[in-house]
Amino acid sequence: MTLDTSGKRLYDTPRNLLSAGVGYDNRTFYANFLGRHTGSFYGDLANKEKIGGYTVFDLNLGYRLNNLGGYLKNATLTLNLNNVFDKQYLSGVNSGSVSADPVDADFYDAPQYYKGAPRALVAGISIDI
Repeated sequence: MTLDTSGKRLYDTPRNLLSAGVGYDNRTFYANFLGRHTGSFYGDLANKEKIGGYTVFDLNLGYRLNNLGGYLKNATLTLNLNNVFDKQYLSGVNSGSVSADPVDADFYDAPQYYKGAPRALVAGISIDI
């Protein structure tokens, strides 16, 4: 027994991806505001389990300390706020199943989805020696 998957999209493969951002950098301070859109995708090869797309935004800030002297040449302090608006979404699927529809019992396997990361604040420092 077979299930026709010809002409179907591969699972976990969105049709559309878009990334855009705006930034400012004066060689001491920098800021970036980035947006990423991922279109809808499927959780199975038969394209019976459709997952909606999502859009998330990130904010990145940095401050450069130059010519510190001694063993330290330069340092950069960073602060990143990921998923600024705390969007809840499914970011992907661990599948490989043919169908997510129990009617196709010979091919059925329930996909397992990855929950998108919630809002996160990450700070960092990099040092040139």
